[in-house]
Amino acid sequence: TDFAIPVDRGMQIVFTGRRRRWTDLQKMLILECQDSIRAAARKSLRFHEVHNASLCDPVTELPNLQALRERMTRQSGSYALAILDLDRFKAINDSFGHATGTAVLVAIGRHLSHALRETDYVARIGGDEFAVLLNGFDCLSKVDGKRELLRNAVWDAATEVCGDDLSDLGFGVSIGCAIAPADGTKLEDLLAVADHHMYADKRARYSTAAIAVTSGLTSGMNQRASSKPTNLHILSSPLSVSSKSPTSSGDSPLRLSRKAA
Repeated sequence: TDFAIPVDRGMQIVFTGRRRRWTDLQKMLILECQDSIRAAARKSLRFHEVHNASLCDPVTELPNLQALRERMTRQSGSYALAILDLDRFKAINDSFGHATGTAVLVAIGRHLSHALRETDYVARIGGDEFAVLLNGFDCLSKVDGKRELLRNAVWDAATEVCGDDLSDLGFGVSIGCAIAPADGTKLEDLLAVADHHMYADKRARYSTAAIAVTSGLTSGMNQRASSKPTNLHILSSPLSVSSKSPTSSGDSPLRLSRKAA
């Protein structure tokens, strides 16, 4: 028959008798040592609690960088490592407060976990950085669909907390991917490749946004210039505007400096 020694917090050590029957003498010896057994069990429990806490991000309760490192030792076959870097996350903290910023991080972790398959793995590896292991991918072209899925999950999570006001802050996410084993099998090697692609994505997205903003400013200034005869001189500072007339040296009625552009 089974008998148990209580430990802590509803936990107990069970001595099962399915394979053998405990004699009264064995039970007596075990019970006489129960204080030592209980102390050893408590020590083991505390060790596992501390170890598990060291692998968990305290904000999102996702695995952290160390947990990702341990997971990598058990990976096999082809897989993708995606790095997600939040753009202008500081603007959320500045505009809505740090409590809202924390809520956004928690929501992003939840949305990413729900968007992924059970075989995938998501971790928070930095203040505004997340990492995702995508199993079964052997080339970057096959990850494109997942990249958009991750981008949409981040946006949905942020707007769930902050609403559509995020559009005015320029918030977004830059994503870079690496493929194992083609780009390496060590976490450091894959992170280096993924970071390279992530910053390329960030530069491309900001360049597109800058072109759109510049086009809008140019269009608006052209409309104002055609509707009002006032001559404007936009100098080296974007906020420096003068209504003086052009000089005799041949200044254009509308002059836009390189810095302002």
